[in-house]
Amino acid sequence: MERMTPMSQLRSVALCLLIALVLCGGTALSHAQTHTSPLVVFVQDLPLDTARMTDTGRMGVSTLAEIFRSLGARVEYVDLTTPLPEQAKVVVIVGPYRSPGFAQVLYLWLHLARGNHALFAFDPEGSFDGTRNVRTRLATSGLSLLLDWDYGVSVYDTFLAEPWFSTGTISDLYRTYMLTYPDVVDDAITAPLKQYGVPVWVWGARHFGVQALGVGSVGVPLLYSDSAFGETAPSIFRTEGGNPVDRLELNIGADALGRLNVAVLARNTKTGSRVALVGDSESFRNGLGLAQTGSSPRNAGNWILAQRLAAWLLDLPPEQWPALPAGFTWLAVDGQEQDWSQHTEGSVADDKGDVENPTVDIEHVRAVADDDYLYVLIHTKEPPDIGARVELSLGEEETGAENTVLVAGHSGVYRVGPEGEETLVADAALGLGDAVEVRLPVRLAGQALRIGRLCVAARASKDCLDQPLEPQLLDSRAPFDFALAGQPLVTVTADGVNIREGPGTDRRQIGIAPNRMVFAATGRNQDATWVRVQNARFEGWIAAQLLMPGGDLGWLPVVEER
Repeated sequence: MERMTPMSQLRSVALCLLIALVLCGGTALSHAQTHTSPLVVFVQDLPLDTARMTDTGRMGVSTLAEIFRSLGARVEYVDLTTPLPEQAKVVVIVGPYRSPGFAQVLYLWLHLARGNHALFAFDPEGSFDGTRNVRTRLATSGLSLLLDWDYGVSVYDTFLAEPWFSTGTISDLYRTYMLTYPDVVDDAITAPLKQYGVPVWVWGARHFGVQALGVGSVGVPLLYSDSAFGETAPSIFRTEGGNPVDRLELNIGADALGRLNVAVLARNTKTGSRVALVGDSESFRNGLGLAQTGSSPRNAGNWILAQRLAAWLLDLPPEQWPALPAGFTWLAVDGQEQDWSQHTEGSVADDKGDVENPTVDIEHVRAVADDDYLYVLIHTKEPPDIGARVELSLGEEETGAENTVLVAGHSGVYRVGPEGEETLVADAALGLGDAVEVRLPVRLAGQALRIGRLCVAARASKDCLDQPLEPQLLDSRAPFDFALAGQPLVTVTADGVNIREGPGTDRRQIGIAPNRMVFAATGRNQDATWVRVQNARFEGWIAAQLLMPGGDLGWLPVVEER
């Protein structure tokens, strides 16, 4: 006799229970659809201890519920002590602290077997939020079996740790923040994240595996991290009233390495049901991933992911998916003009035909600036050469102040020093297409956001703009501060924090950072009481006591004072 697999056993029991429910006239499975709008149910019960859609506070998910409502869905909360309503199209489970039992997995399977959908956001096993630990043991649960067999998704009990995380820093949930990026696999959900280079924030995460083509399933990786490793020991976390048993450290052969998927989606080809999994619940919580400043999202990438996942789960056609969040400068550095259509000012013309090479012959230049970046679009008579180089200077020439001189080419954007030395500006970018497009952080401009000189060069030819250019100032902000990528991060924890030229209160003040502003930490003084920071707007030093570091400051290099 052929031995039954755990999943086949689960299905057999599910069928028996399903028959019993039907014979007993169970209303949960026979209730007729009475509304035209789709029903989304958030699981909100004590056995699983999930994030609550009725909680409007920092750790609630009422904002995620509102996103579903904005797309035309009815939203209710349910517990998982009985089968899910037959009319429910999508079930949402965010941040359970406890593992689903056999009956709860069965109810989820019955929901999905009818061709319905699910969104799961799971935290790392053992992670501590200050009051309690996550004890889901998902990798060995019945839900993991269901996802593996029917959707080709593997759930791993890991904690993704950046190199600068330590056992001490991860004892505070809010210090485990890091960036994840859209996968190279093309998908409509992450398409705008890839187009504009926008990441998604997570606060501690686990990873998943997904099969592109499984037995009866298709899957797509959505987000990944390739800078973090997957710690497999849940005893690295604090417990209520206790300390960690193990240290957070990379153990080759035990811990996961490489490109680790933090979000995946999959579809069952037989039932048509869809599942989306995200390895961090905080990415969807009100006061973290979906936090707002006024009416504007604080983290554009998280909002885009949440909105487009919701639309996908509701089976909406892509043309009905939400537009990109308002209040941001949506300019992709790709050398194309279509996303500049709303920017009509900040443009100057140049003499035509003043050089023989049409690929460097400047016809007109447009420039705009938000609080974070200066964007420049240069039209030449013919599309620019693949080896085109842009030379420009920022500042007021007539004041006699030292200008910032930059050179941009296919290898990157470099700041040119007084002796001709070149330093890479990592968050600047150049794109070549029908035109030349450049993005520059405003910190390079100092007090004068003005292009004093601009030239395009290629194949021993050069053409320079005949006059300076004042950019149009935009009432928007960049969707991401690109200076933060690949760096340890620190967040300002008070209002009006001074940024100084060096490590000390006696050093000159060069700026003021508002509360919650995030910086890349690039160095420290000897005793780590001051941190050298950088973002698109500022570069300087901030006292460590005014920062919440996303990692151990001792990991930073010591910077010698000059």
